[in-house]
This record gives sequence, C-alpha cells and structure tokens, in this order.
Amino acid sequence: MTAKPSTPARQGKRSTAKKKRSVGSLLRRWFLSGLLVVVPLVVTYLVLRFLFETVDGILGPWLMNSKGERIPGLGILVTFIIVMGMGMVAAGVLGSRLVKWWERLMARLPIVRMVYGGARQVVESVSREEGTSFQEVGLVEYPRPGMYSLGFVANRMPIVRGDVSEDRIAVFIPSTPTPFTGSFVLVKPADFILLDLSVEAALKLVVSGGIVAPERFLAKDKAKAKD
Repeated sequence: MTAKPSTPARQGKRSTAKKKRSVGSLLRRWFLSGLLVVVPLVVTYLVLRFLFETVDGILGPWLMNSKGERIPGLGILVTFIIVMGMGMVAAGVLGSRLVKWWERLMARLPIVRMVYGGARQVVESVSREEGTSFQEVGLVEYPRPGMYSLGFVANRMPIVRGDVSEDRIAVFIPSTPTPFTGSFVLVKPADFILLDLSVEAALKLVVSGGIVAPERFLAKDKAKAKD
C-alpha cells in the first residue's frame, strides 16, 4: 500500500495545531517568568509592610501634624533616633551605670522581669558578632505525627529528672510568611532530622511558602545533632 499524499487541508490543520501549541507554550513561559518577578515582590512587600506597620505603630499614634493627622513613617524615624540616642548614652560610663541600675529594677518586678529578661537575651544572642543565634536547620514532626515542619536549632538543654538527664533540642518553628513569629518546642535529638541546609536558604523557603525550595532535603548524620 502506498501512503496517501498529504493534502493542503491536512497540512493546514497541522500548521494550525503547531501554532496553537507554540502560542500556548509561549504564554506559559511568559506566565512563569512573570511569577518569578511578581511573587518575590509581593512577599517582600508583605513582610516589609508588616515590619513598617509594627515599628511605626510604636510611636506613630502619638505623633500627629497640626491637623491631628498621623504622618506615616514618622514613628519609625523617631524610634530610630531614640534607639541611637539610648545607645550613645549607654556607651558612656554614666550611661552604663544607669543601664545596670535599670536592669536591677526590672529584675525585681515579678512579671516584667520575665518579659524584659527574655527580650534582652534574644537581642544579645542575635547581635553578637560570633553569631550564637540560629545556626542549624532541620525537620521535626509537628504539629502531629506524619507531618513535618522546618525548624531552627535555638539551643540544646537537658531535662533532669532525679538522677536521670535527658538531652533535648530547643527548636524554633517559624510561620509563613513572617518567620520572626512561630512556635517553640523541645524534642529529643533522635526525633530531629538535621538538614544540610543553610539558615538563609531555610528562611527563603519559609518566606516564599515553599516556592523557593531546594531540589531535595539532604539529612546530615544524626550523631551531629547530638553534639
């Protein structure tokens, strides 16, 4: 049997189908390229907006113009100036004595000392040059068995029961898309899967809601999580 010659009508249909596929492929490529530009901008905007509204809301309500209207951004500026001024004062001899006196006063207040002391320790941990804040990233079974959450190793501490001491890892589980809020859990080293993943890459993963993700999670040796 000989193959039937291709008619102009068939050739036209094939050409039309190819054009449709090429147009669809082009639109898909444009859409994905647009997502790569828009999604990071939207996430960055939401995070910066949250930070702006939070910091500006500290002093913003008390800073008004002559018409009684709130000036956006003025609260951030005034807060920054106050923080810098307090830092300059605390760096001096007299200022350091005042800071120590203030800390002793805060330590005597039953409820305030817990909040003030915890906040101070967090700031000191983050601001140290040697970097004693989050250094390791891993997976923990949370909030239920079979479901894993990304967590940062905040500290290691034992739980002592009489003569028995059990090691625990303090894990901070950030929320999306604002990683500076989240949950805190204590887990056994054997229940924490240490990952070969940098803190920066983990933060990108959390902020993007899983969009900016590594090709795979590579687990480190469990023995390293016990050190």
